[in-house]
Amino acid sequence: MGAILNLVERNLHEVQVNDDRLLFHIPSSSLFAADALTGGIIDALRDEGCSSETLVQRLAGRFDGGEVDETLRELIALELVSDGSPLTPEIAVRRVERTALNTVVLNVNTGCNLSCTYCYKEDLDKPSAGKKNGHRDGGRVGRNASA
Repeated sequence: MGAILNLVERNLHEVQVNDDRLLFHIPSSSLFAADALTGGIIDALRDEGCSSETLVQRLAGRFDGGEVDETLRELIALELVSDGSPLTPEIAVRRVERTALNTVVLNVNTGCNLSCTYCYKEDLDKPSAGKKNGHRDGGRVGRNASA
């Protein structure tokens, strides 16, 4: 009997968009569309860890064993499934020394103009009801951005 396979929950976040099941791969910040086989493997391992042979048996009615093995190898390479091998240390413990960010664009405005698509400010009926920014706010933002 082979190694026990387990889902590595810390590396995976699932997102449902309409009828599409998407997998957010946390270590790389990549988004993948999950096909039925990938979803079946994740669901089966989320229920209970098992060997690859047992997993192939569980999914035998819906998927070819060779396809299950191939998809499983891909999920192990992405560290979404563990076969007991050591995993890459968490990214969160690494300090970022440099970044490619070299430009910040600051669009100055006197106050809220209710144009942000993500805004939660439902309490503002009109822009004039919002708090006005002072000239010192822009300087504070600039200093914080350069820190």
